[in-house]
Amino acid sequence: MKKSNQIGKVDLNITKPTETEIKQTKKLVKDKYDIAIPKSDVIKLINLVKELDWWVKADKPGSSRHISEKMALEFKELVKQVKGMDISTSVASDSARGLLVLVPLKEKQRISDEIRAILVTHREILLNPVVTEKTTELLRLHYNIELNDDQLEQLIQLLSKKVWFEEGLNESLEKCLDDLIVYADKCKRGKRLNGLNLHDKIRQALDEAVEKLKSRDK
Repeated sequence: MKKSNQIGKVDLNITKPTETEIKQTKKLVKDKYDIAIPKSDVIKLINLVKELDWWVKADKPGSSRHISEKMALEFKELVKQVKGMDISTSVASDSARGLLVLVPLKEKQRISDEIRAILVTHREILLNPVVTEKTTELLRLHYNIELNDDQLEQLIQLLSKKVWFEEGLNESLEKCLDDLIVYADKCKRGKRLNGLNLHDKIRQALDEAVEKLKSRDK
């Protein structure tokens, strides 16, 4: 039985995972990442990997970027309906060709994000004194704030998942905190950062979380 995944007018014809595939994938994820995921999400994971593989093959060098006259006319009509613009067939053809390049890139990123989100959701977060101590130090040094135990645990949970999602499942919050403590110290003393990993998305998540905590205390 095939599952017809439609993206626009693209039919991916993804085959329903077999029990063998499900067991193998579940074991692979456990062995590689030490993550146990339920069967329903294993099936989602398998389908996403197949979908990603389809887009990788479709976007390989030398793939056809031909736009037929019919496709160009359909795109021209779509632009008129959505944007209220009347463009020429040649412009419609060029624009549609650009989408043929852009769409696979966006789809591959979307699928990769969904795969990572499934894995991160089910990964167990083990609190340890070192991470707790470094988080406390960073909060004191950069934000001048102290949290209670519950708030600190929630923040560590959030940051752990953010690190895994944004930077990879093999990355650690502890290493990220080391970099951010150095960053905070250098900022405080007006020193140059010189090649330091600033972990922009993690800092942004931390800024937002601290701001929410501060607003609750007002």
